[in-house]
Amino acid sequence: MCSAKISMGRRQELLQLVDWAKQNECCVSFLTLTQQHHKGQKLDDLWKMLSKAWQILSCRQTFKRFKKDIGFVGYVRANEVTHGVAGWHVHSHYLLVTKLDPVTAENQRFMSLQWRDALQFVGSGCSLDRGAVFESVSGDTAEIVAKYVGKGAGDIGLEMTMGNFKRGRKSTSRTPFQVLADLGEQYNDKDYAIWQEWVKASKGKRQLQWSRYFKKIAGIDELTDQQVAEQGEERETLGFISRVDYLDLLESNYLPRFMDAVEQKIRHKSSLSALGSRMNDPPVMQMPTSQLK
Repeated sequence: MCSAKISMGRRQELLQLVDWAKQNECCVSFLTLTQQHHKGQKLDDLWKMLSKAWQILSCRQTFKRFKKDIGFVGYVRANEVTHGVAGWHVHSHYLLVTKLDPVTAENQRFMSLQWRDALQFVGSGCSLDRGAVFESVSGDTAEIVAKYVGKGAGDIGLEMTMGNFKRGRKSTSRTPFQVLADLGEQYNDKDYAIWQEWVKASKGKRQLQWSRYFKKIAGIDELTDQQVAEQGEERETLGFISRVDYLDLLESNYLPRFMDAVEQKIRHKSSLSALGSRMNDPPVMQMPTSQLK
């Protein structure tokens, strides 16, 4: 099954969701939840603590009242995993849809305290200023989805196809697929062990997790990865892009916007130039997966 095709299909669901939210006069915002970590902690343990803390928070009456107060409609969650000098780091990115804007100083403090307490209950912790962070988002649908996808979802399809695969090596923190890329350049036992731990801990994990009934509420079909992969087999090639330009788009996080331009069949060089591409005729193109490898 092609991971890139599945990821692009899931991205289309996000576009559909944000459009639906706007049409229904809902607010779209981001919430990032993180936890303290230290070198030597196992990835699986950190992942389980993060998940358990969210379950505890979700069951609290104070949090249920908070959701009611902001007109909670639903969320999409993506987990981001990195590895650095302090070991594994796991945090969750939520795309929230609510009737009222949740991004206020009062709500920020409430969520920070509630999240810290939930983490402490499972033997973890966080700082009050960084453990739970709300973020207002604005812009058109494609920009909002690009911002969310750019936060990372820990999947090679998302990282490679949607522009979250940052190839720089100056950072001390790497995604699992940056570790894999380094292994491809030069093998070493340490990176191999990191990769193997990721493979074991991430098995069975979904790219994106939707809250219960959220897809049904938003009118989005429930499709398996297999069904998503089988969609859109017929493709029309409108043009080609060089590997250099593709990597430029990838590193600058402009690839999601570029793909939107392609999908909308924008045929103006100036439009594509603004997205960071040095295009020759034809100015608009579709890139089959084989062209992106």
